[in-house]
Amino acid sequence: MTNTPSRREFLQVVAGAAAAAPTFLRAQAGGAPQNVAPNDRIRFAVLGMGIRAQQDVRSALRAPGVELSAAADVYDGRLTLAKELWGNQVSSTRDYREVLARSDVDAVIIATPDHWHTQMAVDATATSRTGRSAGLPRR
Repeated sequence: MTNTPSRREFLQVVAGAAAAAPTFLRAQAGGAPQNVAPNDRIRFAVLGMGIRAQQDVRSALRAPGVELSAAADVYDGRLTLAKELWGNQVSSTRDYREVLARSDVDAVIIATPDHWHTQMAVDATATSRTGRSAGLPRR
């Protein structure tokens, strides 16, 4: 006799895992409070809130003293999701220039389609008085 699961049992397990995945992803977003001096905190913003940007934000938030302060995306649903994932303290807007005008943003992750990267990177560094960093993920 074989202990190999049937195709039906396999699909039930996969469907259950897929249904539970959003709950697990949201649970990972917060993390434990970190003891970092206020001057050592890095507040960043993300331009574009697609799947890749969400992965980048999760990775950035794992570092001590890193906080997400703002998000910009042209789709309202993604801005709503950003607030659900990372809290209502995250400022959200459809116009990325409003995010770049904020004085509390130290760094920017630009996670938009490739044809927008150049202009957003130029704008991000041009609007910074303190030498803001702009990260452009490679795909």
